[in-house]
Amino acid sequence: MKVYNSELELIENKQKESEVSNILDTEISFATEEYGIDEQILRDRANSLAIVERKMSEKFVTQENNGVKQKTKAPTTAAAFTGTTKQSFDGIKWDFETAIFITDNNNLHNVSHELFHALSEKTEITFDDTGIGYLKKGVSILGYDKADNLVDSEYNAIGLNEGITELLAAKMDGIAPTAYKAQAYLADIMISDKNNSLVKAYFSNEDKDVKKFFDEFEKRQNKVSAKELVNLSKFAVDEMNVSVLEGVLDYTLSYCNNMDELKNERTRLLNIFTAIAKEPEIEFNDESFDIKAFFKDKMLARRDELTKENSIDNVKRTIENVRTSQVVEQIQIAKQIVIGKDDRETEAERT
Repeated sequence: MKVYNSELELIENKQKESEVSNILDTEISFATEEYGIDEQILRDRANSLAIVERKMSEKFVTQENNGVKQKTKAPTTAAAFTGTTKQSFDGIKWDFETAIFITDNNNLHNVSHELFHALSEKTEITFDDTGIGYLKKGVSILGYDKADNLVDSEYNAIGLNEGITELLAAKMDGIAPTAYKAQAYLADIMISDKNNSLVKAYFSNEDKDVKKFFDEFEKRQNKVSAKELVNLSKFAVDEMNVSVLEGVLDYTLSYCNNMDELKNERTRLLNIFTAIAKEPEIEFNDESFDIKAFFKDKMLARRDELTKENSIDNVKRTIENVRTSQVVEQIQIAKQIVIGKDDRETEAERT
């Protein structure tokens, strides 16, 4: 793993390299064991990751574009963040070197958060027939032309991406989310044993997996559009939109196909909603919103839907069984007629 100073000069820091490598190994094990993520994809990204040591007082970072170093304003004042150290274009595709920019003023959780970002980011852009290439960072996708101009931001889901990243770091560290809390809990609701397509899209190499998730989100509920989920705040604010919360919950409950699945999901979701209710920093855009009553009503509504669906299915099966029974009976009668006819013809031949 390369280690740079703030001037983007290679240095040696075995201790820092070992610390970051150990965290990456833990994250890779966590993602593969908990969510079934392809280990090789994560290993490839980890192996190409660099470390940049910097000071909190430094307002600029050094980056290299096609071999030319330049100073750019630091994207954040955070003690740790992920970014690009180098990018190069060979006429066909852009290649990037991703790094974690880090100071000594950090805690383990902050570093874990940023390293999950690094493990979810592609390191190249290839271009389609229209001349547009897409840079995928988790579930945030941006389209660029070959001159490196941004031309497509339809799926720039920065807020949701931060929520997933914080959720993964918190679960791995065994703590509650410490930032992007509203976004993290919304992501938590949507990632279940029954359906973890969101976290798989987050780590995937394929842009289409992200788009497929948003398409499914829009199909499986009718409270909010996928665009509203894409447009979740990119800032660490803690206001939760009630309509988005309802859409997210409806999406998740749509994967419960029977009472046993609903019962299991209720147990998981109850823990999340209890955590949201106890979180003093999370406020709702509707001051009269009662989260406990909301959760109870939604669970009862899904139970009633499943009861109705099961009743309809039972009626359909009964009708089908009756039809099948009638067909079998008619076949047996037809066989008897044919057999009787054959017997009569045989008797006639003997006489």
